[in-house]
Amino acid sequence: MNTPTNTRAAERVADLTFQLLVHCQIKESNMAADFDMSPSELRALRLFHGCSHLLQKEIVDRVGLSGSRLTRIIDRFQEEGWVTRGEDPDDRRGAVVFLTPAGHDLLEEIEKLSVAIHIEILQAIPQDLHAGLVSSLELMLNSLRGWLKRQPGRGHLREVISEGQGT
Repeated sequence: MNTPTNTRAAERVADLTFQLLVHCQIKESNMAADFDMSPSELRALRLFHGCSHLLQKEIVDRVGLSGSRLTRIIDRFQEEGWVTRGEDPDDRRGAVVFLTPAGHDLLEEIEKLSVAIHIEILQAIPQDLHAGLVSSLELMLNSLRGWLKRQPGRGHLREVISEGQGT
């Protein structure tokens, strides 16, 4: 149900998430520079967190890059010795990208820096609020993921909202 309270909360969430995005992009850009990478390269590498390999088309979809841009990134990663490529067993036209031990070490270093940065950020927030903050962020992320799964795809949000399906 769309009430004035819901609308005000939605307006505030929309504004806060936009501001978070802007500031997180600045943080990400600074962090990428520490590793002599572009933010896109950093995002592509961070996708390997918790896994040893990814399909190249998965990386394209999740990072939002063109196939040619991602190919250049993977080429650089391969030159640096961070990844290797293999053929996708389900699609000969596709590629599987494998994280090498050197890539794993670099990713671990990136993750350590990320945690250290967020420890610093959390120091400005009273410790008794940390658990609630994490819980709220998890709820928001899960809600956003569910909402995205229900959407028809890129370029259709305005028509979905105007039809009343997105409210």
